[in-house]
Amino acid sequence: VDGNVERVLSRIYMLDLAPQSPEGKRRLWQLAQELVEGPDPGDLNQALMELGAMVCRPRQPACGQCPINTFCGAAKTDTVEQYPRPRERVVPARHGRHRRREGSPHRRRAHRP
Repeated sequence: VDGNVERVLSRIYMLDLAPQSPEGKRRLWQLAQELVEGPDPGDLNQALMELGAMVCRPRQPACGQCPINTFCGAAKTDTVEQYPRPRERVVPARHGRHRRREGSPHRRRAHRP
């Protein structure tokens, strides 16, 4: 699913999952497949990509110009800027030796040869 389509679907369905998470990807693919079961799935996919690029932008979306804003959960609740949800960042733990700062009063112990 294209990034623009992720944004559009996340806002329409108010998806509480980050699109980059495994659960978010799975849910977006499920929603996209349900939508493209019509006669011209390629046309709908292209329309969603263009809608995301031109109207449902990441910053300053033009909800007033959106042809599907009456179906959009985020537009109805005025929470468009909250979607799609950001990915949760995991800060890796630091392991190993740290370098001694220059001028530090702590001295390194001499290692035996």
